[in-house]
Amino acid sequence: MIKYSFTKILTSSIALFLLLSAHNLTAQTNPISEKGFSYQGYARDFEGNAIGTATVFVRFSIYEEGQSNNPDFTELHDLTTDAFGVFSSVVGSENTAQFFGLDWANKNYFLRAEVSVNNTDFVVVSETQLLSVPYAQAAGRAQNGVPAGSITAFAGAGDNLPEGYVLCDGRELNVADFPELFAAIGDSWGGNGISTFRVPDLRGQFLRGVSGNSDTDPDKSDRVSVNGSNSGNAVGSFQGDEIESHNHDMETAGAHSHNLRFGNSTSGNGRAHESSTANNGSYQTESAGAHTHTINNRGGSETRPVNAYVNYIIKI
Repeated sequence: MIKYSFTKILTSSIALFLLLSAHNLTAQTNPISEKGFSYQGYARDFEGNAIGTATVFVRFSIYEEGQSNNPDFTELHDLTTDAFGVFSSVVGSENTAQFFGLDWANKNYFLRAEVSVNNTDFVVVSETQLLSVPYAQAAGRAQNGVPAGSITAFAGAGDNLPEGYVLCDGRELNVADFPELFAAIGDSWGGNGISTFRVPDLRGQFLRGVSGNSDTDPDKSDRVSVNGSNSGNAVGSFQGDEIESHNHDMETAGAHSHNLRFGNSTSGNGRAHESSTANNGSYQTESAGAHTHTINNRGGSETRPVNAYVNYIIKI
């Protein structure tokens, strides 16, 4: 027979007293799968003695206000108490995909903790509204207000990115692993839009604002898709390099000759044409007839401004 009060469970002469302790986010190596908030409790028997080195099962549920029977998140922790009966866990560490899909910024959430000593008969020991500390999760992921999907020029190497960012290299990601980024950019840059999506591939690219209903890009309707991205006048479309149409004017000079002056020289040696007349060191070439001059092409493999390399990275 199970007897319980708000803070105590009596099961086979075992009493579990739980204390909820929500600390700052646990910073681990993986920016997605190993964050959460801490939950700590202690177990004592009916006589108040610590239950050391024993197994307890704790089930956590997070639900929106008024939706206790339809939680947005649940996970089970199989925990072992220490010699003093203390146990600790990180809410969100077992069911990471569901945890990081919670809308911390816009919903009022409650946390329910249920405990069992046999993984069958669970008793609610705590239902508490989550206040400011867990909601720091939203700020932690945003990193000082930077929303998911924001693109930043990063001056460091691609294998030394700041936490919470990936390279804009066109990689395909799973929607379940990066729900916030998918919510922000969808399949604008490729992917099937259901289970996968792509980040922008900005390697070697310059960025240009979407023209929208303006005429700043006269060729906006001709923009193309790359790797399944959007085309046309939409974010995610690409455009090849081009030089605006223009002319190089050149007029025919017609038949003419050139006067060459050599000071006191009396010799025509070295002139382009034979001298026909000479007068005090001035020579006139024979007419070359009507002609044009060829302009040779110059340049490289592309049209570009002065530039410097950076890594474009996107907030996940």
